[in-house]
Amino acid sequence: MGKAAFKGIRPQPKPSPAEMVALARAQDPSVPPAVTTPTVKAEPAPEEELVQLNVRIQRRLADQLADAAERERVSQRVIIARALAAVGFAVGEADLTDRIIRRRRGTSLARASR
Repeated sequence: MGKAAFKGIRPQPKPSPAEMVALARAQDPSVPPAVTTPTVKAEPAPEEELVQLNVRIQRRLADQLADAAERERVSQRVIIARALAAVGFAVGEADLTDRIIRRRRGTSLARASR
């Protein structure tokens, strides 16, 4: 059938919400009406700007940090953030739960290359 067959059919207006409820009630009166409670959307916390912090430390300390991060299977940033939180700094949850492991140094790395 082509479009010409439907030319004489006019689209029916959509029923109002009240009419839809009445139709549903007529189909099965035993079903209770749905009650919805409006949800309050929490405002997303504003994302804090990330900045890079570079420090120069002794190789021995850097190796210890890398080894500790590998042992705990977290990033070195998490180890540092935990230490800062332990002495009273306000550290965000994202800094404490980072699971990305980017290993660059450590004593186990030096042992493997021997």
